[in-house]
Amino acid sequence: MRHIALIHRSFIRWMLAAASILAATSVLPVAPAHAAAPSFDCKKAEGQVQELVCGDAQLSALDREVTRLFALAQDGKPKASDRKALAASQQNWMKARENCASATEMHDCVVAGYLKHIMELRGIYPVARSADKKGISLGPDTVTCEGLPAPMTVVFANTQTPLAYLSWADRALVTKLGPTGSGARYIATSGDSETVFWIKGRGAMFTLPDGKTHQCRIAEPK
Repeated sequence: MRHIALIHRSFIRWMLAAASILAATSVLPVAPAHAAAPSFDCKKAEGQVQELVCGDAQLSALDREVTRLFALAQDGKPKASDRKALAASQQNWMKARENCASATEMHDCVVAGYLKHIMELRGIYPVARSADKKGISLGPDTVTCEGLPAPMTVVFANTQTPLAYLSWADRALVTKLGPTGSGARYIATSGDSETVFWIKGRGAMFTLPDGKTHQCRIAEPK
């Protein structure tokens, strides 16, 4: 597991560098005019969600990452019961993704679904974390915050605008890397409210819309 820890530290350094660049320019990365292809054939795309994924670079990258992690989990030769659970999990995720067509914010729904499934695959199947140099995701990391009833789980995705998916208690949130003078500051906005997950080394601050800031600690990778 030592190489995973080294990769994780490299990713943290990348996030810090990206945060510094963003702070200097105050501009988030701009998506290219043409999205890279997802894991499926866009000529055979069915429905609004698949068409959305085909036309969006971020969603296409997340789709390829889910497919990569799923293949690693399969190649790990899980026992029969685990193979059934893995297949069922993949089918349930695909159904949930298609249901995003009826969501008020379809894009946000699809992003959250991809990140949640990435967290599940990486968390349940250790072999899915065995080739991180070839992917765009890291984690899940356990984050303990003062004042929260239970630890928070976080996965990162290095898409055009880097993402962090936070899950704690019965809540989950997609945050985006934003400008900052130091560390890596992930933000989620809803109307006038803002949630901030600000990483500095292995420490972090988690600020909820009520303005209360929780001091946190990110566990060392195992």
